[in-house]
Amino acid sequence: MLLGASRPEFVDLGERALKHISTRVHAYAVSRAGKTPEVAPVAGLAMGATPAAVAVLPFSIDDSVSDLAYLGDGLADDIIAGLSGTRWLPVISKSSSFQFRDTAVGTVTAAHSLGARYIVSGSVRRHDGSLTVKAVLEDSATALVLWSRRFDHPADQAGELIEKLGIEIVATLEKQVGQAEMIRAFRTPWEQPETWKLVQRGRWHMHRRTREDTAIAHDLFIQALATDANSAMALNELAWWHIWRAWHRIGDTDELDRVTHYAGKALFMDSQDARPHCWLGVAEILRGNAKAALDYLAEAVRLNPSFAFAHSASGTALVLAAAPGDAIPRFLQARRLSPFDLYGFHNVGELAAARLLTGDFAGSLEAAQRSMQLSPRYIYASIIAMTALWKLDRREEARKARMQFDALLPDFNADRIVRIPFQDRTYASRLLEGYVATGS
Repeated sequence: MLLGASRPEFVDLGERALKHISTRVHAYAVSRAGKTPEVAPVAGLAMGATPAAVAVLPFSIDDSVSDLAYLGDGLADDIIAGLSGTRWLPVISKSSSFQFRDTAVGTVTAAHSLGARYIVSGSVRRHDGSLTVKAVLEDSATALVLWSRRFDHPADQAGELIEKLGIEIVATLEKQVGQAEMIRAFRTPWEQPETWKLVQRGRWHMHRRTREDTAIAHDLFIQALATDANSAMALNELAWWHIWRAWHRIGDTDELDRVTHYAGKALFMDSQDARPHCWLGVAEILRGNAKAALDYLAEAVRLNPSFAFAHSASGTALVLAAAPGDAIPRFLQARRLSPFDLYGFHNVGELAAARLLTGDFAGSLEAAQRSMQLSPRYIYASIIAMTALWKLDRREEARKARMQFDALLPDFNADRIVRIPFQDRTYASRLLEGYVATGS
């Protein structure tokens, strides 16, 4: 709030009938001292706001699972709590969205009534000893289904269903809504330079991963910060941008200092946002302080259990801290939460390293090959695949992999692996075993 500005007053006007909205909406009059109040219906404000909001309806239950009626509310409640943890996406409160339980109002109409751009709905059914949960995400402006998925779970394990599926659904919804907002912002004319639109445009370019696009993304994030110096959105995106640069420029302390600067300010603006905790943890990883990183990353996961990247980063920190066995579940959870992640090649490559270091050479090879399918030039996965083949006594395949690697990356220097800050200094040589053996 600006210093010296008069404090706004809110006058409760009760429920009002509004144009194009099928149900009555609670409205308030907003005024400042000496000025005429203006009517501000809640739903109308939410629909025009940027960023867009999401509402989650109670999942419907069929008669055959009436004994598990709590599941419908429990799932919706968990999804609301999880989406609220993403911070950048406004979520309609449970007290509002749960009013649409068991009504004949359609999901799109419910979204309009709640002032939500996106609406999540679903159902729980019992079939042959299993519970089938269906979840759907719709865009209320276009009435299009953006995403839907079916989950099957043993009926006798219903107690585990809410947390497990809630976390998984939240991770997917966050990405789907984010992608939809990026596309919408990219189509918005440049004459409308609001912070949110600039950030979403930048994210769109960042996802393309080319040198030119990442440069454009940086400019857009800087412009967004110029429109609002305290924007947690812009600060977080800039912290992530400099993490990306630091990852490609190992040892560049200037980049890491910028990560710390932007993430630290974002944390000051919102200490309950998981992202700055995660960025500070990753900065510690890149500085070689894996154990310090684990504290930041644990807090990020606590604040947002659906944050796939935080799970993956904590796995990386555990590998560096000489606990690869403990790291494996973290990488697997990250993959479950974000199976089609843009940076999935990195997570699976890290999983390959953890499995190699625990002696699971077949599992390591499988993960390394999947990582290379996602990103053929990913050096780390290629090195691990060579060593896994060598340890499995598939020597000719290892030599062939080395020849292909040399043809693709003739200037590679093994110091890139040696410089990785493993607490156990034997790890680098163990990862490089196949590369070294096939070079003789």
